[in-house]
Amino acid sequence: MLRESASGNANNNGSLPRSRSAHLKSLHHVETHPLGGGGGGVGSGLPLHATSGEKYQKGLKRKNSKAKRTTNGWKAMSATLFVFVHVCSSAYYYNKMKSGGSDNVDALDGNDGKSETNQQTPSRYDLLSSEEDEDEQDRSLLTTKLRLELDEAKRQMLTMKEESQVMQMQLRDFQAKGMSGGSSSSSSNKKNNLQQSGNVETHYGGSSNNNGGIGGGLLVWNYETTGQPIEIKSTPSANRDVALDSRPFFSIVMAAYNQGAYIDETVKSVAAQSYERWELIIVNDGSSDDSWAKASNLMDKYGKRRIRLINKRNGGLADARNVGMRYARGDWLCMLDSDDLLARDYLSRAAELVEEEHGNGGDIATTISGGHIGTGGVDIIPGCMRNFDAVSSDWCFPEGFSIVGVSHWNKFHASVLMKADLMRKVGGYDPGIPWGLEDWNFWLNAAKFNPIVRFVPEITFYYRHHKGTSMRKKMFAAYLEQTKAMVRTNHVELYEPVQLLHDHETIENMHEDTLKALEKKMQQFPLQPMPYFWRALRRTKKMEYEEAIDDLKIALNLTTSEKRYKWQMYYRLALLHEALEEYPEAVKAINGAFRDAYFNEILLVKHRLEQKVLGDPKVVSAHLVEATPTYWKSEKEMHDINEGTLAGKLLKSEQSHELSSLVAEQMQRMNALLQIATTNPCGDPSEPLPNKGEFNLAKNGNFNAQKDYWNPFGSGYNLAQSLSRSGSGPQPCAHVENDNDDASSGFTQLIEINQIKSEPLLVKMWSKSKDVSGTTKDAGYSLYVDIWYSDGSNDWGFNVPFNPGTHGWERAAAFITKDKPIKSIQVYGMLRGKEGEAWFDDITVSRGKDAACACGERQMFEPTENGDCEQCLAGMRCFLGDLFDPSVQSVVL
Repeated sequence: MLRESASGNANNNGSLPRSRSAHLKSLHHVETHPLGGGGGGVGSGLPLHATSGEKYQKGLKRKNSKAKRTTNGWKAMSATLFVFVHVCSSAYYYNKMKSGGSDNVDALDGNDGKSETNQQTPSRYDLLSSEEDEDEQDRSLLTTKLRLELDEAKRQMLTMKEESQVMQMQLRDFQAKGMSGGSSSSSSNKKNNLQQSGNVETHYGGSSNNNGGIGGGLLVWNYETTGQPIEIKSTPSANRDVALDSRPFFSIVMAAYNQGAYIDETVKSVAAQSYERWELIIVNDGSSDDSWAKASNLMDKYGKRRIRLINKRNGGLADARNVGMRYARGDWLCMLDSDDLLARDYLSRAAELVEEEHGNGGDIATTISGGHIGTGGVDIIPGCMRNFDAVSSDWCFPEGFSIVGVSHWNKFHASVLMKADLMRKVGGYDPGIPWGLEDWNFWLNAAKFNPIVRFVPEITFYYRHHKGTSMRKKMFAAYLEQTKAMVRTNHVELYEPVQLLHDHETIENMHEDTLKALEKKMQQFPLQPMPYFWRALRRTKKMEYEEAIDDLKIALNLTTSEKRYKWQMYYRLALLHEALEEYPEAVKAINGAFRDAYFNEILLVKHRLEQKVLGDPKVVSAHLVEATPTYWKSEKEMHDINEGTLAGKLLKSEQSHELSSLVAEQMQRMNALLQIATTNPCGDPSEPLPNKGEFNLAKNGNFNAQKDYWNPFGSGYNLAQSLSRSGSGPQPCAHVENDNDDASSGFTQLIEINQIKSEPLLVKMWSKSKDVSGTTKDAGYSLYVDIWYSDGSNDWGFNVPFNPGTHGWERAAAFITKDKPIKSIQVYGMLRGKEGEAWFDDITVSRGKDAACACGERQMFEPTENGDCEQCLAGMRCFLGDLFDPSVQSVVL
């Protein structure tokens, strides 16, 4: 039942285990300040963890403060002056060094030639020896350093100049739109009207109206970045001061990381747009390949286009997009990955659609205070997506858009067009989520503002699928559910508490790789609160209660007061204090959670903790909960209620999918056996059965003959002596082990079948595992078969997967039923693209009728050194030598 699983290791009452509580309390007791008071709750009174100091508080204040324009101006002027002085001083010393002379060397030493006795720390320019007779090599070294510093200072000055120009243009655009408030065009050509006027909407401030529309204003960012750009380059057109009706209408932000091979093709797809009013902002996210050089070369090729190139240190896709959007001038934004392509008419079709939405008899409507006037406007424009390269398919949003739909999973591709006003409201992409899903998190944020979506019914975007699978993609697939759980905890207003508690459990069990990725994000973006919360859940699972409390305190202090997800932090903090028997602190924490959320688990914990602090609940007190707050008296009623929630329906859907897979697999085997039974296989004298021990076409299927007949696959395999599944004594079995998710290992054998006519073929294998990565069954850990037919054709990839994780001996079996005779098959036991260990034994390949006739009633066909048949497993049913699960069989029947 979902409510039980949501409690995790809470001993069925929402509490944490206390096996270490006394020991932890005595060794690591943390003094806490009085809590509560006013509306601040736990977050306002708790000190930060000692390792964080006050820098998070100060950083948060700096992040949330809105500096005056004049203050920003003075800061920019001061920084410019500093760089100017730095450039001049560097140039001065560089020129003096070029003129040479030991006098210059002594002057740079700054110690009047007394460096032998001066023990002070050398200056930053002091690379020379303190000896009087310095050689030419030392002077050359200093000259090189000064030249590099001079170049760096010049780059900084150019970068600041670029940023200043962008800010001035953005401000003029904003003021111009404000002054042209109610004007509209009288042109009868709608597309030409939009292209020439640019006055699609007027913004008054950044607040939303009462109906939740999208507001205007300058971009406001909710997320920190990895710092200032290292370098900025622009084409002359990008910084040209143009009239409002000529400025970019679409801003395309292209994040690039190690995709130098594709940048030229991607930029070409943008430059080929039939709509002219666009700008392209390329952000090189610390690439280690030639991405920066390739992008820089394009500046000359497309010098007449509005292109800006930004170089920054690596921070991930979300961070690169956030940095790029700070330089955007358009009314609409488009995110574009550096290996994907835009269709030629994408922007043109979108411009027509915007004009249609805002037009009214040829006039363009305005947007005032964020509310939509006229036909209601549009905020998001998706189009059809074509997958290309390694995958070929189209996607055209058959389910449409809804908040309920997007809460289940992301519905939009990466390059959906969105109004800049929507981005202003959302505030950017969250850079703190490991393994991606920043797009889904963004659309969940956007859904809160009720965006209006219009669709372009044609291919507008081309998504490239690379051949092979990168390490990151494998990890993304392996740890997808953990990352989805993290995203959901960002959006407590969209999900029921029962779903979020279930997500807490998933995050608690995050893989070590996910933890490492998370902590890297925490180093890059230390002011994001939720990564501390997620790590606290992991530390709770490891019973590192004090460390988890430290993380929760940091998360609470970094979280702004309007964030409703704080109840999760308070709730988990209460359980931790309870586990350490710190009951007053636990009560104050659960009261903090109770302010924003009230459901059965919180009420039960609140009641239990108040009992600990206040005493017997029978005593009448104004501060006492006098009755256990349980609203459902029966387990069945609670189960029915939970099943009615969205979380319960999604869980039931997952369970039904798993069951349907089992049903389909058993149906296939039952149909094969029915086909065998109708031919009277055991009574046909013209086709006698093989002798005992000859039913198995796989040679050395139990590895008793060591490695004979079995060839290595990938990194190969070894024999684990004395670990076989069957046998009269200690026997070997195959063993494989991968130390990362990029490795492959296993064994294989080519087996001749030579069928005259098509008939079922049984393949079977046993395996056990330890710490195999992944959350669901797939072909990476499986009995895998490639098939060759008598007519020369082939069929690759037939497989029967095993469960990942750790388990004992597990049977994988299937009938291969094809419509033409099979000549031969290649059988594999493999662990491919997965980390962990696996053991394999008792591989069987047999004609279906031989397997059906070899055994008696209540026996299953299992050729080993002890014979061809074994007793049917307990709780299972055996029919014609095959094994069936009666619980699944009842569904089939």
